[in-house]
Amino acid sequence: MTVTGIALAAWFIALAGDALTDRHWLRVAVLPAVAGAGWAGVRLQRRLTHRLFPPAGPLDRPRPGVDRVVSRM
Repeated sequence: MTVTGIALAAWFIALAGDALTDRHWLRVAVLPAVAGAGWAGVRLQRRLTHRLFPPAGPLDRPRPGVDRVVSRM
């Protein structure tokens, strides 16, 4: 998982949580919830991405012992 994705999701959720409440203890309670929600959001996004765009098949992946030729034009 990307740390950047988790950080961005957590930032947006923290902004929403801060805007929705005026109580100090609820603002403090938002912080742990933000980390979990950001992590869960990135996991969900990765699952959906892998379903829509599956990873390369076994023939597309580099294999040990097989050299690839890169031409310089």
